[in-house]
Amino acid sequence: VYVAVDGDDAATGFYPSAAKTLKGALTNPDLASGDTVLACAGTYAPDDTMMQDGGTYIRSRAVVPANVTLASKDGRDVTFIRGASATVEDPEFTGHGLGVDAIRCVTLLSGARLKGFTLVDGRTRAVLGDEGDKDRHAGCETTGGGVGAFKTARNACWVEDCVISNCAAYRGGGDMAVRAKNCIFRNNYACYIGGGTSDTQVYGCLSAGNTVDGYAQSSIGFGYV
Repeated sequence: VYVAVDGDDAATGFYPSAAKTLKGALTNPDLASGDTVLACAGTYAPDDTMMQDGGTYIRSRAVVPANVTLASKDGRDVTFIRGASATVEDPEFTGHGLGVDAIRCVTLLSGARLKGFTLVDGRTRAVLGDEGDKDRHAGCETTGGGVGAFKTARNACWVEDCVISNCAAYRGGGDMAVRAKNCIFRNNYACYIGGGTSDTQVYGCLSAGNTVDGYAQSSIGFGYV
């Protein structure tokens, strides 16, 4: 399945046609386990957003289904996924765009892979809303501003050859509970733990300029190097 910023979500999404939005490509009814969605160069930041399982969790630009790969065609230097700050911030932590209508860049389901993007400006909530497990230290609403793993996907999904920059969350500003390989985490923020990344298995990654207000670990919080 192909997606391009000048594509058409009414198209089949199969070459030579392309969907226009990540949502359009990732919800293609013909997309199956083991398939790859290939994104052409450009910035993906449309009004469309996705919710995992149709629930009341934080919105994402893309929710990658289980065992599906979302990859860039032309590499991370020219292919961007942009999240968004909340219009009304959660009052406990202000100044970083965290709130109920914030938009994370990408959510990964179990076995999903993300390859070759630059992720910028992703945000989550800082306090809990309607999420069922009610744990803001590990919940889907409050962790992983750039990339978040959805529940059973924790440490069962991969982020490869990505730059994650200027993202923020209560925990794991850049990402939370994934496996990251050959990635760069820079200038991300967390309220509590892991400005760059938290609870992530890290392989050959770089981290710089990440910050945290709370517990500790501005770069990697409870991660594995």
